[in-house]
Amino acid sequence: LQNSEKHVVPQMPPRLRLQILQPYQWCRVPNMSLKIHALKLSDIRGWSMLAEDAVPMLALNIPEEDRSIDVLELIENEKLLNFHAYTLALYCAVCFQSNYRAAHMLCHHVGQNQLLYAIQSPYMSGPLRMGFYNLLIALHLESFASTMEVTQNEFIVPLSNNLKELYSDPAMGNSMSATETESVRPLMSMSEIQDNIETIKGLSSPEFPLDMVREFVMQALSDAVKSNQVHNRDPIGGSNENLFVPLLKLVDNLLLVGWMQDDDLAKLLIMIDPETWDPDFDKNGKDENRKGLLNMNI
Repeated sequence: LQNSEKHVVPQMPPRLRLQILQPYQWCRVPNMSLKIHALKLSDIRGWSMLAEDAVPMLALNIPEEDRSIDVLELIENEKLLNFHAYTLALYCAVCFQSNYRAAHMLCHHVGQNQLLYAIQSPYMSGPLRMGFYNLLIALHLESFASTMEVTQNEFIVPLSNNLKELYSDPAMGNSMSATETESVRPLMSMSEIQDNIETIKGLSSPEFPLDMVREFVMQALSDAVKSNQVHNRDPIGGSNENLFVPLLKLVDNLLLVGWMQDDDLAKLLIMIDPETWDPDFDKNGKDENRKGLLNMNI
């Protein structure tokens, strides 16, 4: 306008209308879309549609609002995120002290597919990532892991006549000899998930594909070590604590129950300190700036 310079508040030209978009709500777009193949069979039979691979997602139901949201969207809602994280912590507390009955009941509520999706998702928020890893350990590993830890120095030496004969010679008085020993350390066993539990006799930890978990956690830990050779701006879970602590805790429990293999132990030692354990480590060459978990600034 010609007289706009005389106004303290800038004026708009006459008969000009502005339309402003205000955010109301949003929905997360999947990272991967379904691959759909459509084929028209005929005018009578219509169309045929085929999806190659299903794209999994984990939804959270809110009964008060009669709606469900993607669990990955909880990072935008702090109250729901904290509520769900504390709920997972409550589930872990219920399974404390080898409560197999509660563990089997919880497996109907938080199934195998949900746990595998949650621990493998790189977009899971930090508190939920920590909660799902802790729940996996509490349901399927913690009972045997804690028993193995407290019995690591315990064994039984049966006193038999054969043992007395070994020490019949006075010269053998200060020697250590034994005919046989029996370990009190338990063997890792799992039982099928049951619906109606009448008795806890013979009940054990709910079954879970630990081989799949072992392969994933070793690969995930290797990727985490590689990504943190330099500064990692956006680690999985939002921080290095949420990235490394669940993985290391799961590896620790797999070690206690004896589910790790010799090759996995060698890889784990190399990830901790490659300069000491990697036979191909070249300090003055390609591995000059290579760091292990002990030397990382995390």
